Formats: sequence, structure tokens, C-alpha cells
Amino acid sequence: MINPQKKSLRSRAVKGSLTVLSGDASQQVIRLASNLILTRLLMPEQFGLVALASVFLMWVTLLSDVGLNTSVVQSKRGDDPDFLNTAWTLQIIRGFVIWLLAVIAALALIVSLSFNLLPIDSVYAAPDLPYVIIVLSGTAIIAGLFSTNLATGSRHLQLGKIVTIKIAAQCVGALVMVGLAITWKSVWVLVVGSFVTYTIILVLSHAVLSGQRNRLRWHHESVRQIFDFGKWIFVSSSTGFFASNGDRIILAGLFDPSSFGIYVIARQILQAILNLFSQLGHSIVFPALSEVFRDRAHDLKRTFYRVRVPLDAAVLLLAGFLLLTGEVLVNFLYDDRYALAGTFLSVLSIRLFAIIHLPALLAIVAVGQPRFNATVAIVDAVSLFLVPIVASQRFETIDILWMIVLSSLVSRPLIYRKLYKLKLLNPYYEVMIFAVYPAGLLLGWVFLEFTNFALHTWG
Repeated sequence: MINPQKKSLRSRAVKGSLTVLSGDASQQVIRLASNLILTRLLMPEQFGLVALASVFLMWVTLLSDVGLNTSVVQSKRGDDPDFLNTAWTLQIIRGFVIWLLAVIAALALIVSLSFNLLPIDSVYAAPDLPYVIIVLSGTAIIAGLFSTNLATGSRHLQLGKIVTIKIAAQCVGALVMVGLAITWKSVWVLVVGSFVTYTIILVLSHAVLSGQRNRLRWHHESVRQIFDFGKWIFVSSSTGFFASNGDRIILAGLFDPSSFGIYVIARQILQAILNLFSQLGHSIVFPALSEVFRDRAHDLKRTFYRVRVPLDAAVLLLAGFLLLTGEVLVNFLYDDRYALAGTFLSVLSIRLFAIIHLPALLAIVAVGQPRFNATVAIVDAVSLFLVPIVASQRFETIDILWMIVLSSLVSRPLIYRKLYKLKLLNPYYEVMIFAVYPAGLLLGWVFLEFTNFALHTWG
């Protein structure tokens, strides 16, 4: 007989997965459609400028990350009004701290530019960059006011309204950007679009989602619990930033603004895929594993591998497919100015190998050991930033990109070792799942052959 609690979790997880998949697919369609239009209205270097400004904003955001949303999802007190209101108060404070740190970083950049301390032909030397950082960082203040019901919805796998809010916000933001870009061909079009998107999420998170009506609160026990759990989230996030964004930090110093903008387009395509699996991981896998650990820890290993099978298979199929078809896909979607993005996309497809270990990292946090993820983030960051030190004078930029991508796999043995210590490791599965990758290569080869046949037959 099936345990009703298990059945409830399974049904919620399946429903939540379908909601996230359909919602993320809708968001990616909106993002791709607006991107295709905007790349024809704006210049490549404008995309690169906003992308680099976003890196600065993400850096200061993660420097202040103490895992507020993660704490709400993981904690047994995640539905307690005192806990939620305290988390919201901390979130607001954090938003203003992020903005202040971003302003300081932008001012430091202005000083560096005035003393010619940065490569003159790199993206860092773009005169608009500091001002884009200052204005764009204002979105952190808006995000700080988001309702905690976004987090509690994820905690209980009730994701329908959350996904709808995100789709609505992105749709309106995209329409605003396209409308402005028709007559105002400026980098500020992308900045305005970000403000519109964040503002809509803010308003709807309070107006539409049911649950706790947030108010300012400072509950000392809640603050202590959040920071006790979140201190390792902070280390993991702040160092993980360099591991996940180091490619842009490094390549912005090696590329001119136009080439960097082209790279950003390729990265956005891959990031859409990574975001999908990250959303499934954080919105479905993590809450599910946290609930299993809280209520029936003996089932954790079985649940862990059951949720991984479809995710891992899909990731490896896509990795093989994109390695062979990246150039064809980019040539089909974009004009000739972005042709190099196809080569970049093929190389970047190897980064998908790293995402199959996301459920493992989430499982480790779910059992209350976020400290390990900080270690992984440090190893990834160090291995990444060793690349330009040893390679910049000896290799071409595309070779350095290969090294950057492969560096993301250095910490994988540490993850396997941790799973073994937690008695969550199935070595047979970890080896056999990679048999899916050749199937992805075969799928890519078939696609290329069909494409060539179609072109020769129908011209």
C-alpha cells in the first residue's frame, strides 16, 4: 500500500515539474523572441555591456547572500510568521546593501578608467559601464521588497501562480524593451526592461500570492537561525559567483566589446538550458529532498536517484546534441554578425556536464550541510582563475575558453566522495548514466545530416 504522504509528495513534485517546465519554456520563448528582435535593433557591444554590468550586480548580490529563501524552504519554521517577517526584513536590508556596494564598485571603476588602469580595448574600458552598473543595481532594492510568499510557494511545491507572475513580468518587460529599441537604440533600453520586469514581480508577489502578509519584524531567534544556516550559503554563493561567472570576467578583459557581445549571445542560449534545470532543481528537487529528509530520512537515497534519472538523461542528450549543432542553430537564428557565437555555443555545451551534479549539491544542503557546497565553490573558483594565469600568453582565446569550460568539472570527485560519506552514492548509476551522451551526439549527427539533405534537396 502506498503511503499517502509519499503519494502527496510525488503528485506535488510531478505537478510542480510540469508547471516549472511549461513556465520556463514560455519564458524562454519570450526571451528568445525578444532577443532575436533586439539583436537586429541594437549592436552586439550593447548586449556585452549590460551582461558585464549584470556580473557586477550579481557579484555584490552574492556577497550578501545568507540563504534567506533557502532557509525558508529548508527550515522547520519556514511557515512561522515571525520567521518569515524577519527574513523579509533582512531581505530589504540586503537590497539596499547590494545597491550601495554596486555604487562603490562603479565608482572604483570610474577611478580606474581615469588613471588608465584597465585595458583600453576591453569591455571594462567602456565609458558607459559604471553608470549602467549604478542604475541597474537599483533592481536589487526592488527585489528586496519581494514577498516571502515566493519562497513559501516553493517550499510547498505550489508553483502555479509564481510561474505565472514570472511569465507576465518577462512578457511586459520584453514588450517594453522592443518598443523602446525601435526608436531609442541605446543600451539603456535593456536597463529599463529589467526595472519593468522586477517591478511587476514585486507588485504581483504581494497582490496575487496567498500567505503571510509581510511586515517589518526583528525576531532574534529567527535571525540567529537564518545566519547559522546561511553563513555557509554566503561562502558558497560569494565564491560560487566566480565559478559561474568567471568566464565573463576573464573574457571581458580579452575580448573587444563587439566580440564579447557575441559571446554573451552564445552564453544566453546555453544559460537558458542551465536555468531550466536549475529551476527544476531549486523549485522541485530541493523542496522534495528537504521534505523527505525531515519526514523519512531513510527514503532519501531512493528519492535522490529517482528524481535524477530524467534530469540527467535530458542534460546529457542536450550536451551531445549542442556540441555538434551549435553553429547551425546560431546561423539559423541570428544574422552574420553573430556567426562566431555558434563556435562559442558548441564549446560551452560541455558546461552541461556540471549541471548533472546540482541535485547532489541540493541533497547535501537538504540534510543540513551547506558548508560542503562552499568548499566546492572555492575549488571551482580557484581552478577557473588559474586558467588565464597559465594560459593567456600561450594559447588562443578559443583554447582558453575550452580550459575555462573544463575547469568547471574539477570539483566533481569531491562531490562523489561526499555522497559516499552520506551513504547516498550509487557508483553503478554514476557510471552508466554517461552512456546517454553518445546518444546525444548521434541525435546531433542525424540533425546535421537531415539539415544538409534538406538544403540540397529544397535549396
